[in-house]
Amino acid sequence: MSSLYQIGTCFNCQKCLYCFIDLLQETCNCDITKKPLRSDANVDRTKKGYQTHNRHVSSTLSLAQLTFLKEANEKFGYKQNFSTEFGISFCSACNSKYERSKTKKTKKTFQASTQNKEIITQINVQIIIKKNNESSPGKWIKLNVQNSTLFYEDLLEYMNKNIENPISKDNYIITYKANGRGQIMALDDEDDFVAFFEKYKSLSESQHMVIYVNINIKSNNFEHNHKKKAPVSRVYYLFYFFNFINNFIYLLFIQF
Repeated sequence: MSSLYQIGTCFNCQKCLYCFIDLLQETCNCDITKKPLRSDANVDRTKKGYQTHNRHVSSTLSLAQLTFLKEANEKFGYKQNFSTEFGISFCSACNSKYERSKTKKTKKTFQASTQNKEIITQINVQIIIKKNNESSPGKWIKLNVQNSTLFYEDLLEYMNKNIENPISKDNYIITYKANGRGQIMALDDEDDFVAFFEKYKSLSESQHMVIYVNINIKSNNFEHNHKKKAPVSRVYYLFYFFNFINNFIYLLFIQF
C-alpha cells in the first residue's frame, strides 16, 4: 500500500511548506506533491518561519529518531513503510524537535541502563563567574544532576553566595565548554541540561567541564548609586553656601 504522506507538508505537524497554513485546520491550493526547495520562486524562504528541511529516512537513523518518525506516522495515518528508504520534509520547528529527539531518548535509555550501575546524582565542575567583564578565579563546585530543577537551583545558590547582591535570571547568561575548549554551548533550559549531562558523561578521566556565568548588572548599580548620592551632594552645597553668608554678615556687623 502506498504512503498517504505528501512531501510538500511537514511530516510531524501537517503544515503546508509553501503557504505554511495548518492543513489539519484549513485547506490550500498549493501543490504539496512537490518537494519544497530553498530556491522555490513563489516562496520567500528568507522570511522567519518559512524555512524547510528535507530529510532522507533509512535504516541508518538512530532508534530514537526512527521512533520519533513512527509516532508521527501513526498519528497522521501515513501508512509509511519504514523497511524502505524515502524522503520527508520538516518545518523549522519540527526539524529542531527531530534533532533533539535523539538526546531525549538517549537520556531515557541511559536511565534504564543504570539499573545495575551506579547512578550519578552529583558532579564536580569548574565554574568561572564573569561580572561586568571582569572574571573571578575558577573554582571547583559540586552540582546536583538528579534533574534540571535541582541543577539550576544549585547554580543560582552558588552565584548568590559569591556576589554582593542577589540576582535574577535576567541578569546572567550561563554557558559551558568541555575542558574549557571547543564550541561554547548555552545552558538555559531542560534540553540544554540534558545535552550538558550527556556531554559530561562522555568526558574521559583527564577532561573536565567548565561552566561560565556572565553577570551584567553594572548599569543598574550605577543608576541606583547615582540617584542615591545626588541629593546628598546638593545638601552639602547648600550647607556651605548658607554658612558663608552667615560668616559674611557677622564680619560686617563687627566692623560697624
